[in-house]
Amino acid sequence: MIRAPLVLSLLAAMLLEAGLPLLFAQRTRRWLQLGWDDFVFGTVTFAVAGLLVLLPVVDWASRWASGKDWAQTTSGLAIWALALALLTATVEQTGRYLGLRLLFRGVRRTWSRAVLFGLGFGGLQAIFLVALPTLVRLGNYLLLSQISPFALGMTAREAVEFLAEQRELASMAVWRPFLQGAESATMVGLQTGLSVLVLQVFSRARRAWLFYAGALHTIGQASLLLGTVYLQPWLGLLGLAGVTAIACWWALRLRPQRRLVIPS
Repeated sequence: MIRAPLVLSLLAAMLLEAGLPLLFAQRTRRWLQLGWDDFVFGTVTFAVAGLLVLLPVVDWASRWASGKDWAQTTSGLAIWALALALLTATVEQTGRYLGLRLLFRGVRRTWSRAVLFGLGFGGLQAIFLVALPTLVRLGNYLLLSQISPFALGMTAREAVEFLAEQRELASMAVWRPFLQGAESATMVGLQTGLSVLVLQVFSRARRAWLFYAGALHTIGQASLLLGTVYLQPWLGLLGLAGVTAIACWWALRLRPQRRLVIPS
């Protein structure tokens, strides 16, 4: 039996995960009077750093760790979550630095461009890694709830896995998709703030800003992962929101002040 509230929750989550970054980008682009170029630069950077580099590395590392004894304990998973958070931050911040360095060659690197770059970076992350899986989850829920595994000629093992996925989807809490949507939207804000921080490597000629961005990213990512390990996803979101607030506040403090010109 299909649960209408869960279907509506998944649809609303997809709107939040895919629509909100694009809406923010459109409004910010008009506010800052910029084109879509900087947003596209951000999406290209995440496509390379996040999808082509980070995802395969994380997939390989996860398969390597799955058979280890320490991966069966909570403390072992917590340490592994911290290691993955550090790996994610290192790869993405390196990619962000290279994106700002290479794609903006010959173009003035400004605060406004970094904001739109960050929205593109986080926007593609939200759409590809969160919204698309939510769409697949919705499709599976609508289709799998109407199909019997035995009618598909599955083997006994495949039928067991099929039924387990059916039960997981049927028992999903209605609030869970909203939580994932909130995590996605918060991460877009963090990626935007971090892009402004990494910009300071060029505008202030200090690579320490890359370390600051990496540290904030590691803490925010670790909060999410540890929330999953300890079955406290709301606390994980709260930790991510706190780090995002710090990154965005710092980014706003770094915005150049317009000088007031008084005519003589």
